[in-house]
Amino acid sequence: MKFKKVLIIVFLFFFVHIYAQKTPYQKPNYKKIKKAISKKKSDFYYPKLMKRYIESDTTITIKEKRYLYYGYAFQKKYKPYARSKYIANIKKILGKDKRNKTELNKLIKYTNAHLENNPFDIEILRVQVYAYKRLRIIKEAFKKIAKIKMVKEAIMSSGNGSTKRTAYHVINIKHEYELLKVLGYKQKGRRLALKKYEYLKLEPNADHIKGLYFNLSRGMESINN
Repeated sequence: MKFKKVLIIVFLFFFVHIYAQKTPYQKPNYKKIKKAISKKKSDFYYPKLMKRYIESDTTITIKEKRYLYYGYAFQKKYKPYARSKYIANIKKILGKDKRNKTELNKLIKYTNAHLENNPFDIEILRVQVYAYKRLRIIKEAFKKIAKIKMVKEAIMSSGNGSTKRTAYHVINIKHEYELLKVLGYKQKGRRLALKKYEYLKLEPNADHIKGLYFNLSRGMESINN
C-alpha cells in the first residue's frame, strides 16, 4: 500500500472523531498572544500550554488552543517552510506494500523526531494514529487524535474562510490542505496567492462553497524577519 493510500485510511479513521467547530470565530490578536504566552504567571504561559498539548490534555479550552497554536509562531523552533530530514524515511516506510512491527516502531521513532520541530504537523500526527492503531496501542492513537482536534479547532475558531476579512489563519501552509480534508472538500486547480492571503478553489460540494480564503501573514512575517 502506497503513501497516499495509507493517509486516506488514516484520515477515514480520524474523520469520525472530528466535528465542525461551533465556537464563534475571531481572528487572532498576535500582539496580545505574544504578550500573554511570555508571562510565567499567565494561564497562557507557553511552556505550560505546550506541556498540556504534549500530554494530550482534553480539558484545554478553545481559548487556550488558540494561544497554543498561534503562540507557536513566536517560538524559536518556528520555521514554517523548513524541510525536515525525517520525511524521506517516513515516506520510505509508508511506500512499502506491507509494514511489520519493527517498521511500525521505526515509523513512530521518525515521526516523533519530526514533531519535535513541527508539533502541529497534522499529516504526520495522522500517520502516528495509523502506526499506533496497527500496533494495537489504542490509547496512544487517541492521544494523537486529541492533538489533531486541538489544532483543527484552533484554526476553525479564527474565521470561516468566506472572505479575506474572515479568512482562516494558519501558521503553516500545509494546514490549509489538512483543513479541507476535515471539512470534506477537494481543491480545484492551483491555489491563488494574494499577498498575505491564499485562495483555494473547491470542487462542487454540498455546501455550494466555491472557495476558501486563508491568512498566512504570521508565516510571511517570520520569513521577512
